[in-house]
Amino acid sequence: MARINNLARVVGALTSRAWAMQAEALDELLQLAQRKDVDLVALAAKSDVDVADYWMPYVEGNVAIIPVKGPLFAEASWLDVMCGATSYARIEAHLTEARNDRKVDAIILLGDTPGGEVTGCGELAGYIREIAEEKLVVFYAAGGCCSAGYWLASACSSIVVSPTAIVGCLGVAGTVKDFRKAEEMLGIKSYEIVSTATPDKRPDPATKEGMAQMVGLIDFLAEVFLTDVAINRGVTRAIVDEKFGKGNVFVGKDAVTAGMADELGSLFDVLSVLQKNLEAA
Repeated sequence: MARINNLARVVGALTSRAWAMQAEALDELLQLAQRKDVDLVALAAKSDVDVADYWMPYVEGNVAIIPVKGPLFAEASWLDVMCGATSYARIEAHLTEARNDRKVDAIILLGDTPGGEVTGCGELAGYIREIAEEKLVVFYAAGGCCSAGYWLASACSSIVVSPTAIVGCLGVAGTVKDFRKAEEMLGIKSYEIVSTATPDKRPDPATKEGMAQMVGLIDFLAEVFLTDVAINRGVTRAIVDEKFGKGNVFVGKDAVTAGMADELGSLFDVLSVLQKNLEAA
């Protein structure tokens, strides 16, 4: 019983959030949370030590390179250790360090991410945009540049993608796990009591009205996401709706053709061009 309750809390924490992430990546997180051989208590204790050295940035000449890899979360947690994730809080800290370093004239966000949590993503994108007014910030998509990852990339001075980079998957999704049948089989009966004045506090996705309420929330978050992308990329919202994939993805040059990225290249190319231009300046 303790095992079931423990998993229910973890799965609940994942499914209660709105995600800007590729579906298969979110499914992997949910499957991980339900694995029977995962000791969550041990992982939580271990994460404080291991995450400190995870995805550390480095400096090449006068260019700081900050990794943005794996699933993206608002805060660091045991999932960082298990999933190779990156937290917005950690990216922000690395950006601040690079921003304040007088020897750093430009920043490369080295991305390979399926996306992540909606919470905190818009705020970090705004911070990236602020820094990009002071120093060049280039997002280099070595692999995935999807959903929340693209939200961050759109705020950079420019986006360069590898020929095989996966770009796009815009939009927001949420998952609701219904444990009622499982609890019924185990003989568990749950009673939920909602205050009379707030009947919409607990929408039931099994009903038409409840699902409509939850879809409305997801649509609102997606509106913030897509509008922000349009502003960051200097295009109209109509362009984002028509040409940025409608939630689909583009590979390499097709992302450039669609206007979602600026050019193809390699990390070496980006670094060389940045250093050369900075020396010339």
